[in-house]
Amino acid sequence: MQRNFDIEAFIRRRKQTRVIGDLLHDQAMDYLATLALLIRPQLVFGEYLQGAPRGSGREAQHAFKEFKSLYESTASGAPFRLIRELDVPLEILGSTPRLYPYEYDLRLAGRETPVRITSPVRWVVGFQGFELQRFRQVIQDPNRSTAELFRFVVHYLMLFYGSSSLHVDLA
Repeated sequence: MQRNFDIEAFIRRRKQTRVIGDLLHDQAMDYLATLALLIRPQLVFGEYLQGAPRGSGREAQHAFKEFKSLYESTASGAPFRLIRELDVPLEILGSTPRLYPYEYDLRLAGRETPVRITSPVRWVVGFQGFELQRFRQVIQDPNRSTAELFRFVVHYLMLFYGSSSLHVDLA
């Protein structure tokens, strides 16, 4: 059964999807702004981060110990294969959470190159300056900068650690 592609209907539906996507994005950004202070690494790790205020020593020490364990189990494996140690204090370049578009590649029959799909209603939370698309490029680049890969891994793990501890605190 062959269906004709109606370009006019497609354009109308895409405009509707864009309006709904923008409304949902604005609402998600409001939620993220509310939670942003709770997932800031400076508050969790204190003196273990460069320029951060001293936190409660015991809590920051415990959090950093858990984070270091998470880093060691994640960074040494594929696809990262980092052998770099965590030097204290860690330099955090950006700690403002931001929403980035959720993108994925779809292979279509008869096409050699995949098509990049961007979801209008799904996003990935990351820190400002650490876009997921750039992270993917760094991972796939055989001549990548180890320092840049290290920064991405540390920032995304800090976000993961902060948001997972937030989940535990709210539960």
